[in-house]
Amino acid sequence: MRSGQPWASRPAVIISVGWLCFLGMLALFWVGPRGSDDALYWQAADHWFHAGPQVGAQHWDLRHTIVLPLVFARLLLGDGPLALALPSIVAGLAVIALAGVWVRAAAGTAAAWLAVILLATGSLMVLLSSTADIDFIEVGFILAALYLLHRAITDGPAPDRLLLGGIAMGLAMVSRETAAFAVAGIGVLFLAGYGMPRRKYAMFALGLAVVVLAEMGVYWLLTGDPLHRLVISLHHDGSIDRWAEKGSGLPAVHPLVDPLVMLLASHDFGAGFLLGLPILAVCLARAKPLRPRPQRRRPQRGERTLFIVLGCVAIVWTLIAAALWSKLALVSRYYALPLVCLTILTAVCLGWLWESGRRRLAALLLALLLGGNIAGCALDNRNFMFGEAALAALTAQEARIIHTDEQTLRRAALLLTWSGAFDRVTATPPGSGDLFLFNPPRAALAKLSPAPDWQVVSRQQPAPSLAQRLLARLAPVLPSWLARKLGPGHPGVTLYRVP
Repeated sequence: MRSGQPWASRPAVIISVGWLCFLGMLALFWVGPRGSDDALYWQAADHWFHAGPQVGAQHWDLRHTIVLPLVFARLLLGDGPLALALPSIVAGLAVIALAGVWVRAAAGTAAAWLAVILLATGSLMVLLSSTADIDFIEVGFILAALYLLHRAITDGPAPDRLLLGGIAMGLAMVSRETAAFAVAGIGVLFLAGYGMPRRKYAMFALGLAVVVLAEMGVYWLLTGDPLHRLVISLHHDGSIDRWAEKGSGLPAVHPLVDPLVMLLASHDFGAGFLLGLPILAVCLARAKPLRPRPQRRRPQRGERTLFIVLGCVAIVWTLIAAALWSKLALVSRYYALPLVCLTILTAVCLGWLWESGRRRLAALLLALLLGGNIAGCALDNRNFMFGEAALAALTAQEARIIHTDEQTLRRAALLLTWSGAFDRVTATPPGSGDLFLFNPPRAALAKLSPAPDWQVVSRQQPAPSLAQRLLARLAPVLPSWLARKLGPGHPGVTLYRVP
């Protein structure tokens, strides 16, 4: 990390290395289609592709910042998993580039290098970027809005800068409604009058209003209801109950405590929260001795503003997301923005350590954070769709119709459509002589099981990953929820012939 060399301080070099790290991590830990929200986004894009603009009746249809890019991805790459993932990959690249430029300007070259490397290897972004997902598209727009707000505070509240920031936040709002949590964080800065007179925030609010009101106007013209999006979004999930659900895959304790448990223990975050929060707390508490030697300068105003803006938005977002236990399932992707904010601030703290002469400590902490990111990716269940992928592969080998359960067929629909084999699979009950693919995780939902006299044609088991092979011996002494994470993630499938 020899930031004194001219080439190493150039933004293009920093960003390019971050991009290479990100694409390398994607290649190593590619997840691919999940047969869930990604399939619904693809379906919405398919409607646009074949029939032109659509109003949309589901909240997935209304997220045009991913639906329209999927249309263009399909035009560019055709049908397939790469086209499905392209908008998410571009969003990840944009987040890395924006963070590199922002942190370099606010906190220096060392912090910028650390920020792009930690973001590029971040478990959550890597795991969500090989399929169609709105999370980091939303994060990208919010980060752009916060960057422009930061520039307005540090360089002067130019109206065009604030207006563009508001427009970026508006695009985040029409991406997903959780962006309102970031707006609430900025509202705290407004109420405090931080960085500039409160009246200057009006231009930011105007940019936000332009996007949101324009969309409401379109819905008013097309449906007669300007609140079309809001009505659909508020009622698409009416059965969330964190007292019962364990969407994070971790033990449930209490809805007020479970978010903290997830932030500290979920593999999706790597060691981002587990180590990032202590690093941030210690460095801020001991900011004075960490100033660079020998000049012992005061932290730049850009650094202070970076901490206040990102810290305020991250804290407000986390508190709101944790409090809405009847509206938001407890899953890691709803905390993507706080993770990105904390990662950037952690990178600045490590940059302070590096520049203050504590390079061994900075390198050790960086290694632990990177190790946590890699471990988080390695421990993720990338066999979630093993049964569906096996079904799609079998259609190329078997000329006969294959029967399976409804859930497997639904989740495999995209894979089967891409291969042109959708009409060769059915969820109807099998008769004498028929083939039936038994996919235990999905069949259990329908309480389906093979009869004792069914004949086994073939069995397929997912191969354990390197991390699973290395840690398999620890499974007997670990808690059941943790042992499951070290398993193959899928029990395998069996193809039967009905006598």
